[in-house]
Amino acid sequence: MNLELLKAFVAVAETGGITKAEHRIHRTQSTISQQIARLESDLSTVLFDRRKRTVQLTERGRQYLDYARRILALDQESRALIHDQDRFRVVRIGISDNYTRMSWADRLIAFTQANADVRTALKTDQSGVLQTHMDEGHLDITICNELNPPTDALAFRPAPLHWLAAEGATVHREHPLPLILYPPGCAYRTRALTALESAGIAWRIAFETPDWQSIRTATEKGMGVALLDNADGMKHVRPLGGQDGLPPVEPVYLTLRTRHLSEDDRHIQMLASTFVELIDAPAH
Repeated sequence: MNLELLKAFVAVAETGGITKAEHRIHRTQSTISQQIARLESDLSTVLFDRRKRTVQLTERGRQYLDYARRILALDQESRALIHDQDRFRVVRIGISDNYTRMSWADRLIAFTQANADVRTALKTDQSGVLQTHMDEGHLDITICNELNPPTDALAFRPAPLHWLAAEGATVHREHPLPLILYPPGCAYRTRALTALESAGIAWRIAFETPDWQSIRTATEKGMGVALLDNADGMKHVRPLGGQDGLPPVEPVYLTLRTRHLSEDDRHIQMLASTFVELIDAPAH
């Protein structure tokens, strides 16, 4: 798709005429008319109703305008990204979705304010997905859950896990046990299923989602039993244990890693060091 054709189309649509569009995009009226005609030919449709005194979009034209704007916006966004990478050093960070409640945002803001030549790009996802991205070279720093105590991480701490259910709910007595789970690849899910199967407790998936907020809501509404690191921000839930027929669960390990760094990566090391106290802080 020729972006110059889209720019002409959007300019005419938004200004209401070729004369006004001429001043916006600094092209002659004949050039704009030719570009509009070429775009209509490429799309095999009519975008403007030329029977009226003022230029008006057809129904197809109105539909296409939204797409044209989005395409141009994506072009500007991609150019800005490349421009930023040339001007700034970009640190790519991956944080496990269930730990986005930690106060990492304040540290990122403070770091970028103190280092004007650095930009950060943050991604949240499941720990397994982020670890794969790190292995493939797409991330510089990760804060993820791991199943075993790491020997080569920048920092880590054990994160105890707790069975949780809505107050007053009896879902933990159902058979098979209804579970609220993250998708496969999540350390919490692995711990939950391993503990239940070791204890010989039958289970079923009542709700599965990668989204922490949805996990929280489903647990609060009594849709099932969840295994989480804590109940921060959750209302009307209670912990379950042996007295409720649920087995103990081993912890996961909240782990801070960086990719292999060189002397040119001091900015990555500097930012990672600001996250160490987050990892070292005791769990609530």
